[in-house]
Amino acid sequence: MDVTYLDHVPLAGSFVELELQWAGAPSGPRVPLTFNQRNHLAAVAASGRSTWIGGTVDISGPDDAPAWSDAELADAVHTVVVGAPSLRRVASDDVHATFSPDALTVSVGQVRPVPTEVELADRIAAACLPGAVPGVYAARAGTTLLFAVDHVHGDMLSIDLALRRLWDALHGRPVTDADTEPTPASDTSATTGAALDVWKRFFTVTEGHVPAFPVQLSTGMTEPVHDVRSLTPAAALDGDLDHRTFAVILTALAEAMEPVTGSPEFATVIPVHTRGRRDDPRHDVIGWMVSNAPVVARAGDPVSTARWLRDAVTVAGLPLETMIRECRPALPAGVVPMVSYMDFRHRGDPLPQARYISSTSPTDTAQLWFSRTRDGLAVRAKYPDTPEARQVMGGVLDRLSAALR
Repeated sequence: MDVTYLDHVPLAGSFVELELQWAGAPSGPRVPLTFNQRNHLAAVAASGRSTWIGGTVDISGPDDAPAWSDAELADAVHTVVVGAPSLRRVASDDVHATFSPDALTVSVGQVRPVPTEVELADRIAAACLPGAVPGVYAARAGTTLLFAVDHVHGDMLSIDLALRRLWDALHGRPVTDADTEPTPASDTSATTGAALDVWKRFFTVTEGHVPAFPVQLSTGMTEPVHDVRSLTPAAALDGDLDHRTFAVILTALAEAMEPVTGSPEFATVIPVHTRGRRDDPRHDVIGWMVSNAPVVARAGDPVSTARWLRDAVTVAGLPLETMIRECRPALPAGVVPMVSYMDFRHRGDPLPQARYISSTSPTDTAQLWFSRTRDGLAVRAKYPDTPEARQVMGGVLDRLSAALR
């Protein structure tokens, strides 16, 4: 699955929304909100701006027309949403309340021309705002099926799962009819202590701060640049870049930034999943199962970077509220910079032209999403659309691209 933006997805032809309607009120299990979900809902309430994630997949047949009718697409969407409790929930105080499966119907909307990218983004955002019903959106644009959710319902891996379930449903293959509720990883004083030690070591390096981006890119919140680049073709991935991919990426990023920061070290926070090892059943559950971990990458030293990434496994099970309470770090004034990595090669056979997309919003920092597929390495970057940011980040990404080729 390629990680990109909605404005990089080619959309043409007729357009129809697959409209979700919910009857009654949620009456199913009430599930506590996580730290990330509470923060997400507070941010949306403060800004009024939707934060959604989604995906697209090509559904063309041999005649370049959709291989399935719109009614069949609606049935597939119904099957997937009904089978994922996370997609049937709405927030109420500090818990999620769940709609029953029979509360949902999905109907085919009016066929119309494909809207502009801005108009489509607005339609997705309106549907994916937290409210009285789950924030889920689906549509067909030409021969592209689009599925999006309010971020509170899931994470990047959830979008991959949802697209694969849609694909299975369309092909008549069995689709899970009830995700198992994920059981949180057991926590002990020993694991909590070890995780806090990692954070404390990080804050010693950063002098007690969750670090802001080391170069000022904007004096305020600014509309972002959408920069998507291929970095390394699969055939050129060998040695450490093949076996310790994220460690090498972060080390190369520290090297690429050193000319503008004057420091060989780059301290940042990375997302880490909380789904356990690869054979853990939580890897097949739709939901937002992500925490954060600290990393200090040092130019020319992938071994040190790899040690920080190994420690991230220890940190993943620690609730962020515990870290904040115990470490009391100072937070940056604006958006927290972030670097993430996802390896999609183990998720199954690639779906046709599958893409991960998400909402965009003004920013004052840089965020980087690295991904690896069977085609190679790529990066999606977001940073302010200012002359300073374009010069700094353009140079950083150019140097990074050269180092990884």
